[in-house]
Amino acid sequence: MRIGISFGSAVKSLLLAGISSGAMMAAVTAAEARAPGYTFTPIAVPGASVGSTTPLGVNDAGQVVGFYIRGGQSSGFLLSGGIYATISKGQNTTVSGINGVGTIAGYYSNTGNDAGMHGQTGTVAGGFEEINYPASGDWTELYGINDAGQTVGYYTGPPTSHSFLDTNGIFTTVSDPLGTNGTFARAINDGGQIAGYYQDTGNHANGFLDTSGTFQTVDDPLGTMGTWAEGINNAGQIVGYYQSSSGYYGFVDTHGTFTTIGSGFAYGINNAGVIVGVDSSTGAFLATPVSDAAPLPVTGGTIPGGMLLLGWLGRRFARRRRA
Repeated sequence: MRIGISFGSAVKSLLLAGISSGAMMAAVTAAEARAPGYTFTPIAVPGASVGSTTPLGVNDAGQVVGFYIRGGQSSGFLLSGGIYATISKGQNTTVSGINGVGTIAGYYSNTGNDAGMHGQTGTVAGGFEEINYPASGDWTELYGINDAGQTVGYYTGPPTSHSFLDTNGIFTTVSDPLGTNGTFARAINDGGQIAGYYQDTGNHANGFLDTSGTFQTVDDPLGTMGTWAEGINNAGQIVGYYQSSSGYYGFVDTHGTFTTIGSGFAYGINNAGVIVGVDSSTGAFLATPVSDAAPLPVTGGTIPGGMLLLGWLGRRFARRRRA
């Protein structure tokens, strides 16, 4: 089934931050070159628009979820055992998380691009449960899910965006005290730790780690123009991306030690340290930690055509953002 365009807030944020202006040249420094210690495997849904495959989550079985574009339409996908399966519900679908038993989390629209968004969980072969935050305004978006079935996400409502934790239908607010312009919960591990980002009074993005209600800011030291935390595993490793004067770069934070993965964006990490994301030059990837892995070259060149397509789509979302 063909569906409408749907993207996660992390993708929307980077689009609205400046990629929509077109090609961006990145002068890659030594600190921002792709890190050694990983083997990089490309990910591309067959038949998808070039550069549009975007992996957002990976579980311990190596199953990968995300979204792709084909013919101007977007769909969720599951990559399992080398086989791609489309995940579609309603008219817009994004799959953003998957736990150890294969239950997925995401969101969809049931009436069109301007409709409310709803979280979803379930397996590809099974049904989907619609999840709406009780006080949601325009839409609810679900992002992370752990093995206990706890999910995190956010909803929009005046005056800004609000995040939540859903435990068997009981909703708890997740709100970084510094997030005066919104808190965005993106991932949750089996210990209940939540990773995401908040926007401060200047709309500057800062990563956070929420451990039982205690918030810790997670800012990559190279992220002079913002840090976005996107994923967390049971060891407390956090992945995300930062923006510097030379562009966007994925990172992994291991208890305060930040390692740049490469130019682009890191979105998900499993308990073995396997990372999924998008490289600005080479496209979507799965990065597996291997001590003797040779890094792939980073040219820091022009954002590929698929990213330019995302810039065009980002302008369609600009009018729907809330301050």
